[in-house]
Formats: sequence, C-alpha cells, structure tokens
Amino acid sequence: MSLEELARYLEPQRIVILGFGLEGHSTYHFLRKLFPDKPLALADRNAAGLQSFAQQVQDPHLVLHGGDGYLEACARMDYTLVLKSPGIPLKDVEEFFPRERMESQAGLFLKLFRDRVIGITGTKGKSTTAHLIYRALDAQGFDAMAVGNMGKPVLDLVFDDVPERLYVYEMSSHMLEMVSTSPRYAILLNIYQEHLDHYKSFSDYAEAKLNLLRFQKETDYALVSPNVLEYCQGKLPGKGKSYLFDQHQPNGREGLFIQENRMIFHRNGKTYDCGPENLKRKLLGQHNLNNIMACLALLNILGVEDNHRALEVIAGFEGLEHRMEYVGEFSGIHFYNDSISTIPQAAICAVEAIGNVDTLIIGGLDRGIDYHELVDFLARGHVRNVICLPATGHRIYEQLKELPVSSSMNLLRAENMEEAVNGAFAVTRKGMSCLLSPAAASYGFYRNFEERGRVYKELVKTHG
Repeated sequence: MSLEELARYLEPQRIVILGFGLEGHSTYHFLRKLFPDKPLALADRNAAGLQSFAQQVQDPHLVLHGGDGYLEACARMDYTLVLKSPGIPLKDVEEFFPRERMESQAGLFLKLFRDRVIGITGTKGKSTTAHLIYRALDAQGFDAMAVGNMGKPVLDLVFDDVPERLYVYEMSSHMLEMVSTSPRYAILLNIYQEHLDHYKSFSDYAEAKLNLLRFQKETDYALVSPNVLEYCQGKLPGKGKSYLFDQHQPNGREGLFIQENRMIFHRNGKTYDCGPENLKRKLLGQHNLNNIMACLALLNILGVEDNHRALEVIAGFEGLEHRMEYVGEFSGIHFYNDSISTIPQAAICAVEAIGNVDTLIIGGLDRGIDYHELVDFLARGHVRNVICLPATGHRIYEQLKELPVSSSMNLLRAENMEEAVNGAFAVTRKGMSCLLSPAAASYGFYRNFEERGRVYKELVKTHG
C-alpha cells in the first residue's frame, strides 16, 4: 500500500486516538500531516494532559475524551477507526469497540512497508536479537533502520522513507495484537507465559505474538524456534516459508542447525555454512546462540553468503544494559544485572549462561505466572543462596521451604533491593557471582525494569 492509498483509506474515517503517550502524540502528528483540517479525537485517562496538549497546539479540530470514563465517552461517539496505543490493555477496550474497528501504529506501518520489514518478537530475547540483526545488516552494507521498541515511533519515519531501506522492527505482543498485516521477514524466538495482567489468558497473549506470522504470503519468510513450533502443534499460521533455528535438526525440517560443530542452513535443497558453533562471542548462553543463529539465517535469506563482517559484529557485541550485564567485581564477588528478566525461563537461562552463580536475587510483581519450572530448577541445587524479594520471590520462598532440599539451600527473604544487596554481599563466596534476575515484572515497585536495574547497580557500587 502506498502512502496515497493509506490516506484514501483514512480520509473518510471518524478517528479517535486511544491513549496519548509517546505513540499517541506521534499518531496525532502523522495524521495532521496528512489531514491538516480533519476532525480528530484524543482519548486518555489523563484529562489534564489532554487539556495541556490542546492548549499547546491550539487545534480547532480536536475533540477530547479524558478522565475515568473516557472509554465510555468514546464508545458513545461511534468512531469508525480506533487507533489504540500498545499500553492500553486490549481486554479493557474490547467491550467498548469491536475488534474490526481497532488499528495501531504497527498495523498502519506494516500496511505501508511490510515488504521491507524484518519483524522480531518473542517472550525473551527480542531486543538483543533485533539489535544484533540491525548491526549485522549495517556491517554487511544494507541500508537498515532500527524501529519499534528500539527507536522512534514508526509513524515518525514514514515521510523520510527511502526505497530499499530495511526496517528492523522489534515488536511486542501489545504492538502485534491489532495488526492484520505481517512483515515479509518474521522472526518469532519463543512463546512463554508473560503479560497475564494485560491479556485474558495465556492463549490470547500467544495469539497476539502469532500475528507476526498469521498474515504472511507464500513469498514471505518465517524463522521460528522449536518452542514456537511446539506451541502451534507443528502447524504455523500464515503462508510464509518457515525455517527452524535450533541446536538439533528434526527430521524433515529445513532451517539452521548445528552439525559437526558448524552452523549449517538447509534451504531449498541446498546447504550453507554460516560459521562455527564455537564462534567468538561475548553474548553468554545457549539462548543467545539461538538468537545469533536467527540473525545468521536471516542474512542468508537476504542473499548474504559471505557473512564474515556479520561474524565480526557478533564477536564484538557485548549485549544490552540490564540483560546479563556485568556490573563488576566488588569485594571479590562478580555482580550481574539481568533486570530485564520478567519470566522464570529468563532467570534459568541467565543462571546457566553465567555458570558460577552462587547467589540469585528474584522477585517482583505477581501477575499470576506459573513458577513451578523455576522452583524445580532451584530445587536441583543450581544456586546455593536464593534471596527473595516481594511479591513473587516471597511466594517462591514459601514453595522452596516446603521441599526437603531446602535444608541444603540458603533462603533469605528481603523486603527491598537494599536488603537483598546487603544479603548478597554477606553470603556470596568470593570468586563467585551474584545475579539479579527477578523472573517478574518491576511495576508496583519501580517504574520499569531499567529503574530496577539502575537501583541494583548503584547499591552494588556504593555498598559500604
């Protein structure tokens, strides 16, 4: 779809922008460039913020719906197109608006540029993989731009588009839940329980993720892990050509696999050597090897056979802040910050990747996620000291206390991060590691996982 075609689609619509944070502002400015005089409605619980914005822009064609009843007010106006921001839970608005009337920035952007979009999602690993892909593409000479969670709201970029540019789009489930178009290149890393406070069920969350593939055409490409294939019971949605990336090759599947210590891509009856299994890398863990394999498989699909520049990027890529980030050595203890960890599987992967974790700090907002896998993992003796923060950490503490193995573990309850860090300095053996990998969201305790990680690092560095 061209920009002119999109404008013709939007022009007759009675539009309300639902949620007026960063993305809502971006959507407003995009629409105003297309339609300087078109009536538009803004809706947000923050009525004062809407009023302040309206006074600032002095737009005579604005209608505002603010305060606690803003959804009901919008529903009474019978808008034909609701442009929903990702931060507003879909379950909160479905009773007011039919799904077919709702759209998003991601959906509009994909309508415009789907053929040049590399969409990356997954419960864990999407930020690291998206950054790695962007840097690898740049090193290989592609005109690539990082968008979505990694950059500006995507509609800010539409008027500066240039032909042949590839958009590396890190996409959350909240971005994907409203789309009816899938990118030509889709990478779905994994699906685990997450965001159960935002969705009615785990199934609703997973189905939002699968929208990345659902609307693909036969000329499109889908790269997925065995975890995703298992969730889909062997049949992926969409018509895209699918490839696996994994350590082992299932019978009859095409994809990138480890064979005789090499990463071999089986595609269209041919094989391509994408590099050694033990390639130089600073990204720790088998899960990050999977992320690297997804990156190399994509490059091969894009026609890159000599990928030595990408391998050099991978070798030097140190990862992102708050993702198994090495904080430093203090009092003989190695400290790691994995505040991005919001699910049990992330904490397990971090412990396994670092390898010498003597103390694990866990806990955060309780969103109803099942922690049995993490409890079983800890019960097998992988970590000697477990420091448990509220609220999920305290729940895990009680579960571990009931197990016979608890006598050989050092379980500590902490009420806040300062107590947890003080406890870590007291119990962690010199030469070993202390890892913050909460396996839970930060909300209710911190603004976001970044703030949680910064608080942890500051407490570690200033410990007296």
